[in-house]
Amino acid sequence: MRRVGAIRRDRRRAALLLESLLAMTLFISAGLAILTMVERAVASLAMVRDLRRAADLARSALAQLEAGIAEPETLAGPVPEWEEETSGAAFDDSPPRPSGWRLAIETSPSPFDGLTLVTVTASRSREDGAAASVEPVSYTLTQLVRLSARAGDRAGDDGALLEAAETGSRRPRSRIGEEGRR
Repeated sequence: MRRVGAIRRDRRRAALLLESLLAMTLFISAGLAILTMVERAVASLAMVRDLRRAADLARSALAQLEAGIAEPETLAGPVPEWEEETSGAAFDDSPPRPSGWRLAIETSPSPFDGLTLVTVTASRSREDGAAASVEPVSYTLTQLVRLSARAGDRAGDDGALLEAAETGSRRPRSRIGEEGRR
């Protein structure tokens, strides 16, 4: 009889040990699944941040071209790292550090007079000094831009719209307009 009781006790202990091992396995599996999801979410956020940065660089370059601040030849190439200016800093003669980003600007004639089709691509690849863990990112914008004849178009100059407004103000008023006011 004693032997049967010992066997039952051993079976209960074995069942408790098996249940404990299964619970630990489930707990560890759930933890690994959660960590994998968090890692993927962080990677997705980093990719979105990099795409936003690429879009910002492309938009900024296109805005500079539209405003006539820069030429396509001067903007194309590596993008220097952004540095905040401090109020009491001395002049820094060192070249700007590369950011790992690069701008490629292509221009082609358009069927519209005075406008040029400009394509700006902001990209970062592993060859551009980025870390090996960084994924390549690229963003492209295409727009019609007036690149030439900026000197003739200055603020305050008389333009076609101003001339039309002056011509319209010099016209005699019609009687219909005057009768409507009475």
